Amino acid sequence: MKVNVPVLVPALLGLCAMVASPVFGQTTPSMPHANPPYVLSVFATAPTGLSAPDDIAVMDRHVWVGYGDNHDPGGVDGLSSQVVEYNMDGGVAHIYTVRGHVDGVKIDPITHKVWTLENEDGNTRLVIIDPKTQQTSLYIVGTGPHGGGYDDIAFRGCKVYFSASNPLINPNTAPAIVSVQLRNGSVDLDGVLDGNANAINIPMDTTVKLNLQDPDSMTLDPLKNLVLDSQGDQQLIVVSNPGSSESARAAVAAVLSDFRWADGRGSRRYLFHYLHRGLYPFCGQGSQPSFQVEQERLGARRRVHRR
Repeated sequence: MKVNVPVLVPALLGLCAMVASPVFGQTTPSMPHANPPYVLSVFATAPTGLSAPDDIAVMDRHVWVGYGDNHDPGGVDGLSSQVVEYNMDGGVAHIYTVRGHVDGVKIDPITHKVWTLENEDGNTRLVIIDPKTQQTSLYIVGTGPHGGGYDDIAFRGCKVYFSASNPLINPNTAPAIVSVQLRNGSVDLDGVLDGNANAINIPMDTTVKLNLQDPDSMTLDPLKNLVLDSQGDQQLIVVSNPGSSESARAAVAAVLSDFRWADGRGSRRYLFHYLHRGLYPFCGQGSQPSFQVEQERLGARRRVHRR
């Protein structure tokens, strides 16, 4: 199903530029930093033997982090990764082992179960963790029509969506976002947004045809729109009515890796990308900060306000 889609950029870029710029695209690691009045401090370290923390989720005063351990993203090495449940003091509450390279970690707001996707480049598996019983359920997702796997998860009302990562076709005519139904140990997937869907470029006010070659992280914005980061394409795709044929808006953004929307209440926010073995809570006061955004590729400097 081909769908015209909204794609927006705004405050997310400010957050990314302010705290994540020391992380992306570097060959030698360095400590992240935040501009005043925001501060960074170490929340937790990786358990012994674990490395490459990636996605993160927070629920009921527990923080969940997937450690990919630099395993093969297609799962061909047959190794396992860990999902670590932390208490709010940074202590380890429990460690879950999942087969494959863990990537997406999200929490179902209805059931409060933790969904994890493994092997984002192909042969994808979905493991659902029940924090109450510490039991896990496995669902085989497999490789999609785009030739790759599935990277991230978004919950919108009663529906679930996956981003279709690592496409091996160019142009990408396969779905870049799919809806998900669980079926007896497997999943049914339906296309929501094709990788070559039409969209409206907001700065230029023109209709463009997408060619999403790197669908990656995905979340909801405060208006309950799906927001897909096509990282290598330097685009954010905002889908206001997934699966509908309503018009869309598109805009070009800076390169992102992972991202989350701040809750706007001045409370603790957790970074969308992590440095080495450390996890950093991002803290600040005030619900309406403004950020200075540097878009090096576009050569543009603009001020954006988080709504």
